[in-house]
Amino acid sequence: MTRLAFALALLAAMGCTPKLHVQSDTRWAGAINGEYVTGEGNMTYEMKRRPEYSSGNCAAFNKLTEEGYLTLHVEQRWQDDDTRTTTEPYGRVGVCAK
Repeated sequence: MTRLAFALALLAAMGCTPKLHVQSDTRWAGAINGEYVTGEGNMTYEMKRRPEYSSGNCAAFNKLTEEGYLTLHVEQRWQDDDTRTTTEPYGRVGVCAK
């Protein structure tokens, strides 16, 4: 019975960490739970909660150019996803996992 309980707990824990998908045709910079990241194009990050960052499980990014688009999409199991896009010059966009 112990193995069955362990297997069920492992299955329940799988996929619990939300993923942040960054989709863009330009350069961008931002923060995921207070951790700074920069990049260009498409990337995927795990949104790991940090105890010292009490503002929730969130990300905020800026485009570093006038042209292009920037989309943030939170993928999480068993809950609604959050997707936001900006095409504004040097636009800012933010999302939070629920």
